[in-house]
Amino acid sequence: MKKVLVTGATGFIGSYVVVELLKRGIHVIASSSNKEKASQKDWFPQVEFIELNFREVDDAVNYYSYFKIGRAHV
Repeated sequence: MKKVLVTGATGFIGSYVVVELLKRGIHVIASSSNKEKASQKDWFPQVEFIELNFREVDDAVNYYSYFKIGRAHV
């Protein structure tokens, strides 16, 4: 199964992207800085939600692990 990370999932565009990916049967990892806002979305029970405020990104953190995704092969 394909897995897609959508950052800014509660924003105007991000929210529509989540809906379209779910329609296509894709596993969605949704991220936003506001879990309360995300929990009000119709799609919330169908996604894996991981809260993150990108203004607080730490260079020491491995975000592939944080979001539970494998590093893409280049």
